[in-house]
Amino acid sequence: SEQLLWTCRSASASEENSTVPIADFDRVSFRTAFLKLIKQSWSPQSSLSWYLVVDDYVCRNLTDESDRLPAFSGIAREVSKHSGYAYKAGLWEEDMPRGLLWSSFGSTQNGPTGEAPSWSWAAMKFSPPSKANKGRGPYHQFAGMWKYDSIYRQSDAQIVAIDITYADGDVHGRVSRGALSIRGRCISATDLISGSTLPLYKSSDAELPSYTPTQRLTSPRDPKHIINELDHKTDWKRGWSEDEYCSWFETQVMYLQLAKLDGTSSGIPPKLYALILQPTGISGEYRRRGIARIPEVDGMAEKGWEVQTITLL
Repeated sequence: SEQLLWTCRSASASEENSTVPIADFDRVSFRTAFLKLIKQSWSPQSSLSWYLVVDDYVCRNLTDESDRLPAFSGIAREVSKHSGYAYKAGLWEEDMPRGLLWSSFGSTQNGPTGEAPSWSWAAMKFSPPSKANKGRGPYHQFAGMWKYDSIYRQSDAQIVAIDITYADGDVHGRVSRGALSIRGRCISATDLISGSTLPLYKSSDAELPSYTPTQRLTSPRDPKHIINELDHKTDWKRGWSEDEYCSWFETQVMYLQLAKLDGTSSGIPPKLYALILQPTGISGEYRRRGIARIPEVDGMAEKGWEVQTITLL
C-alpha cells in the first residue's frame, strides 16, 4: 500500500513505522547516515555512522567487483575531509582496532586478488540482501555493543605501522598491497584449547561440508564454546571429517585479541573478540581468516596469551 515516507539527518520514519534513530543499523538509510557523517560535528562516536554506510554498501551488487574500493572513494574522500581521519583500505587509522572488528557471518567468498588486504572488509565479496541474510554487512552484529561504552572495551592491541601501496596513486582507491603491523595478545589454537578438540558448529549452508567452524546463529549452551567465523572457505576440502577440520584448525590458526564485552545481568559470561589469523609461511606474517568469540571463563581469555608484534597482509 502507499504511504508517506520521511527522512532527515538524524532519523527516518513512515506512516507504518515510528521514528527510527540513526543508530539503528537495520532501518536507517544510506543517505541519512552519509549526511550525518559530513554535516554534523565529528566525534569518535560519529564513526558509528561510517560503519552503517559500509554495511549498506558492501551488500550491493557491482558490475565489476574490482571496483569495490574505487566506487566508494568519493564517499571516503568526503568523510576524510570532514573528520580529518586517515583512510586505509576501507578503514580509518584513528579507529583501526574497531574497524578490524568486522564479520562475514561465515558466508562470504574471496574478493578479487589484489583488491584489498585480508584485514579489510573490501577483500571480501558479501552476499546481496536475501530472505536468509537480510543484507547483513560486516559491522551489523557489532552495532549494538558499540552504543554502550559501559560493556564494550577495546583490548590493549596497538597499531604499530600501516604500509599501503595504491594501484593508481589514489589513497581512497584500489589497493595493490597493504601491510598492517599490530602488537597485541596472541595465542595459537593449539595452546588455547590445550589438547581438547575445538568446537565446530554445523553449517546451515547446503553447499558446504556438514561441519565448518562458522557462526551458528543460535547460541551454544556450553559457556566454554568458542564461536569461530571464517571469512571464506575456499581452501577447505569437501568431504573432510570433523576430526580433519579440527586438525586443520589446531595447526593453522592463531588468535589476536581485539575487544572485550562485559557480561550481562542475565548470566551471559563476558567474552573477548579476537581475529583468526593464518600464517603466510614467512615468519611474523599472517592473513586474516575470520573472527572469534572467546568466553572469559576458566582463564580462557588470560592463560597462555603472549604479547607479539605481527604483520597482517
